[in-house]
Amino acid sequence: MNTESTSRKNTKASMLGGFIFSAILSFFASIAFINVVNYFFQVDDIGINNAANSMFLTFIVLPISLVMVFIVSIVSFWILRKLTICQKKKYLSYIFVLAIIAVVFFLALDYNFWTLRDYPTPMNMNGNNRSIFWRYVLK
Repeated sequence: MNTESTSRKNTKASMLGGFIFSAILSFFASIAFINVVNYFFQVDDIGINNAANSMFLTFIVLPISLVMVFIVSIVSFWILRKLTICQKKKYLSYIFVLAIIAVVFFLALDYNFWTLRDYPTPMNMNGNNRSIFWRYVLK
């Protein structure tokens, strides 16, 4: 009886830790996503001006991306905790959630690049070449 209540406490504490980890991770992933998209808008001269783009990204895209990344991280953390390998080694679920969020991050960026690929008259000298764009971002 005593070991069962201890294991329940550990599971609840572990899930609370996963919830806090997911919240912090989703916040920073959403901020990074907004920064990269904003830089992409500046490079390709998309939108009216930088102030309008920043307002749109801050008040429309940021809350949506924050909620979506948070839901993906919580669901993936919960599913991974149910796997036997992650029950024995609890740190694996944190690593897997981090990898899943990175994949979601780059898929969302790729979708953003794909939808704006035919934006009228791209201003950058790259001709919408993503590899050159990533070199500028990672400087």
